[in-house]
This record gives sequence, C-alpha cells and structure tokens, in this order.
Amino acid sequence: MAWVLAVVAAVVYGGGSILQSVGARRARQAGRGTLGALREWTFAAGSGCDLAGWLLSLAALRTLPLFAVQAVLAASVAATVVLARLLLGAQLRRIDTVAVCVVVTALGVIGLASGPEHPQRIGRPGEIALLLTAPGLAAAALVARRLGPIAVGALAGLAFGGAALCARAAHPEASAAGFLRSPLVWGVLLFAVTGAACYTHALGHGHVGSVTAALWAAQVVVPSAVGVALLDDHVRRGWGVPATLALLVAVGATVVLASSPAEKIAITPLEVAAAG
Repeated sequence: MAWVLAVVAAVVYGGGSILQSVGARRARQAGRGTLGALREWTFAAGSGCDLAGWLLSLAALRTLPLFAVQAVLAASVAATVVLARLLLGAQLRRIDTVAVCVVVTALGVIGLASGPEHPQRIGRPGEIALLLTAPGLAAAALVARRLGPIAVGALAGLAFGGAALCARAAHPEASAAGFLRSPLVWGVLLFAVTGAACYTHALGHGHVGSVTAALWAAQVVVPSAVGVALLDDHVRRGWGVPATLALLVAVGATVVLASSPAEKIAITPLEVAAAG
C-alpha cells in the first residue's frame, strides 16, 4: 500500500505541474500576466495536487525507506514529461523517452530491494540536530547566493529532503496523533519554508532545467544517505549494490528529464512567484 501511495504522489505531482502550466498559459493569453495565473481554477487545482502529493508522500514514509520514497518522488519529473506529451502535445527528444524508461526500470529495482519497515527513533539529540539544521541551511543559502542559482537549488533540495527526514522520524508508531505531537513537525515546516524560499530564488535567477536537476539530485542522494545512517533504513540482503546503482541511475535520468522541452512548459507556484 505504501508503494501505491508513493507512486500516486509522483503522478499527482506531475499532473499538478500540467494543470499549473495550463493556468499560466490561459492567464498570459488573457493578458493578465504571470501572476494572473493565481486566479485560474486550473492553476489552483494544480497547487492542490502538489499539496495532495506531499501528504501522500508523508503517508508513504510511514513504512517505506526514505531512499525509496525520494526516488519515486523524483520520478514526478518523468510523469510531467509524459503527461505534457499526451495532454499538451509537447515534443520529446529520443533521450527523454530513454530516460523515462530508465527511471521506471530503476524504480522497479529499488522496489525489489526495499521492503516495508518502521523508522527507528533518533532520540532527543537527533531531533535537536535536525531542528537546528533548518535555520543552518537558511544561513547557508545567503552565502550560496553568491555561488549561483544551481547552488541555491541544491540547498532547496537539501531542505525538502530535511522535511522528509523529519516526517519519517516523527512518527515511528505510525500514529497520526503521535506525528502531530512530535517536535519534528516544526522541523517539517521549517525545512519546507526554507526549501520554498531557496527554490523561488533559484528559479528567479537561473534556468529551470538546471535548477530542478540540482534540486532533485540533492533531495534524493543526501537525505537517503542520512536515512540509512540515522533511521536504520536498509535494503534486502544482497541488494545493496543494485539498489545504490538504481538510485544513482534514477537521479541521473531525472537530471536528463529536467532539461526536456516538455518539462520546460510545466510551471509551478514557485516559478510564478519568482517570475512575478
């Protein structure tokens, strides 16, 4: 069931990007400018899809390893590309088709390598460390602004990954009430706000493809490694090397898809804020 939730979250994210793109197009055609998209119902529905996808991913994190959920969410880029081709007539490069197939195959390997499990408690010191990392990333973003939008995009990925780490560590009892009582809920919010601010800045000063690629690479690889170290995430015996390779291959294919012409037509609320 958790795998179904994660896959649905990725598809919902991808569909949300398409709806937001349609809303942005309608606003531009009506001469209302980019911010006019905020008044389009399709854009609002797409934003609702983003929220729904995030909540579904939190539910999947109850029993799936962080590296598995993050890899599936990265596949939302593939979902966006495919839906843009089917619904908006976007052109796909041959390498885009190959990358979509690679992502699907890599996710299959990750699925075989991971099994349902329960996150381990990280203790009060671990909780404090996670909570302090959020403002630390915000401070690092002020410095990274001098390094360029790709560096800030990578920090956004780390922040969103931090939110996933907090969410996974916050509810080891698989109880919604226990999750809401955990101090790590504040970590989820702090990381999410930091990630949104970093991503908005990066999109406002850089190319969407390169920024998105940096975001997903950082959001998948680093938090996954931390999950293995702190939360006792693990793979089935004998599947360590295949799972690691599949994770890296999935990230690489996601980076390729981030530069796809089909991906470039998808617009997110953060891009609207950056453009406005």
